[in-house]
Amino acid sequence: YDVALDLRPRSAGFRRWIPPCQLAAGYDYAFPALKPETVKSDGASRRIGLGTDSFATSLRYEAAPLVSPFAYLACDLKNDSKAPYLAGQTSVFLAGDFLGEADLGTVGVGETATVPLGVDEKLKVTRKTRDLKGAAVLFNTKERTRTEVELTASSFLKAPVKLRLIDRLPYAFQEDIQVEEAGEATPPPSVKAPKGVLIWELTLQPAKSQTVT
Repeated sequence: YDVALDLRPRSAGFRRWIPPCQLAAGYDYAFPALKPETVKSDGASRRIGLGTDSFATSLRYEAAPLVSPFAYLACDLKNDSKAPYLAGQTSVFLAGDFLGEADLGTVGVGETATVPLGVDEKLKVTRKTRDLKGAAVLFNTKERTRTEVELTASSFLKAPVKLRLIDRLPYAFQEDIQVEEAGEATPPPSVKAPKGVLIWELTLQPAKSQTVT
């Protein structure tokens, strides 16, 4: 895929204007213009071209069926240029087609940024649950509930794709509520993040489904 980003400074219509010295996140760098420019003293903003760069990118999908039945395509790009890219509003194009606007944070030299590329309807995810309530424990009113979860990702694409599948265990903020795993998921999650967040790094084959239980 050909992913093109048009980086623009923040304007008054996009949140609030932030001085470049704050967006730089500690970087001290001068950005020369491509050619001499004339800036009128009329208070109007003017766009000035600073350059064009090409970066190696990798595409992947992300899905969290607990909150959305869709899979979202994302692009990871590494800034291997000699200058940081300051935060700003970004126009995103994929294979020449305009996808929309994104908010890209400051990306230092050698750092990686993730650019959202929207929903791909050729990849579907579902989440099914079944609650099994147990009897109340003797001498108190506590009740034990067991929930079985099944995640399914289906690909209708013509090539294998990487999918980051995200789900979570119930998270209790009250001390009198306890949450325990009844057993290890199959396949086991690639990452167990704080507050019960589980992440699987899967590879989906063309026209096939993969299930996590």
